[in-house]
Amino acid sequence: MTGQISLVAALLVALGGGVGSWLRWRIDSAIKQRTRSDLLVSLLVINTLGSLILGALYGLTDSWWLLALVGTGLCGGFTTFSSASADAVLLFRRDRAFPALISVVGMALLAVAAFALGHWLVVW
Repeated sequence: MTGQISLVAALLVALGGGVGSWLRWRIDSAIKQRTRSDLLVSLLVINTLGSLILGALYGLTDSWWLLALVGTGLCGGFTTFSSASADAVLLFRRDRAFPALISVVGMALLAVAAFALGHWLVVW
C-alpha cells in the first residue's frame, strides 16, 4: 500500500494497537506480581516476544492489512520503548544504575535477536 493512509488501514492499526496495549498491561502486571528484581523483567519479556512475533510476521507475509493490524498495531502497542525508558530512569534515580544499564542494553540486544530469530524461523 502506497500513498495516502486509508481509513481502513488507520482502523486496523488502531484496533491492533488497542489489543497490543491491553496485552502489554496484563502481562506486565502478571510478571511484576511474580518477580522481585531491579531488572526490568516484564519489559524484557514483552519487548523480546513482540520482536519475535514481528520478525516472524515479516517473514510470513507482505500483506499490507496484516502488517498494519498485527505489525504496526498489535506489536507496536504491545512493545514499548517509552515504558522501558521511564522505568530505567526511575532505577537510575534510585541509585540502581547497573540493573538499569543491564536491562536497557539487554532489552535492545534481545529485541533485535528475537526479530532476526522470528524472521529466520519462518523463511528458513
